[in-house]
Amino acid sequence: MNQLKRFNPAVAQGWEWLKENQDQFEKEIFGPAVLNCSVKDPRYSDLIQSVLQDGDLMCFTPQTKQDHIKLSAQFFDKLKISVSVRTCAKPLNSFQPPIPRSELPGLGFDGYVLDYLEGPEPVLAMLCSEKRIHASAVGLQELSESQYDRVVQGEKISQFACGQKVYRISRRREYGPSAVSTRITMIRKAHWWTDQPADVGEKDNLQRKHDALTAEVDEIKSRYNAIGQRLRNLDEEKRVFRDEAVCALLCRSRTTSQLD
Repeated sequence: MNQLKRFNPAVAQGWEWLKENQDQFEKEIFGPAVLNCSVKDPRYSDLIQSVLQDGDLMCFTPQTKQDHIKLSAQFFDKLKISVSVRTCAKPLNSFQPPIPRSELPGLGFDGYVLDYLEGPEPVLAMLCSEKRIHASAVGLQELSESQYDRVVQGEKISQFACGQKVYRISRRREYGPSAVSTRITMIRKAHWWTDQPADVGEKDNLQRKHDALTAEVDEIKSRYNAIGQRLRNLDEEKRVFRDEAVCALLCRSRTTSQLD
């Protein structure tokens, strides 16, 4: 969340507002994928974030059309922030891989992007719909030339990340099987979902706040205990006073009886 505030203050502001106002919507609205999702295996973090864009990881995901309209109006018209809102009406299980997972190793792939992400199903379904993460293959090793040729000829996978490169294949079927172009870009270092250590300055600041709150709690406990002891002392004084008063009344009653 601290990273998000520095990287995209508008999205962080939207998320803070949403946390306080979820009850205004029909169904739960999910915040940015960087907060709601995680990578199962950090070795694939660079590959996954090279397939996805920052905008894909920053968007909010309502589950109904009405919530989509309402949230968009809140962000754009009232809060005046530019934040992406996306809704996918299809369930996650409706997105099936183009090639069975059992056949992927033969093509040089380890799995699909979806296989290495975990998070709320509506968010994953949105990413399937928008970025086809159920059909985007990944692998830690570079493809051989023969494997690459098989992928291109198979015409089922058009985006994949392997080794140090991301491949995006464009096909124009109306011009025949040879009308294929491939755009290749280098894998970029992951900005999110990394195992980098926490910011030391932020950690120290949080520790100081923790220590201050702990001291405050200890002080409150001490005052509470002191008040409790004072109440017990007052109860004891009250009991002694009551016993003395009863004794005095009894003595006075006896004296009066003797005089009579």
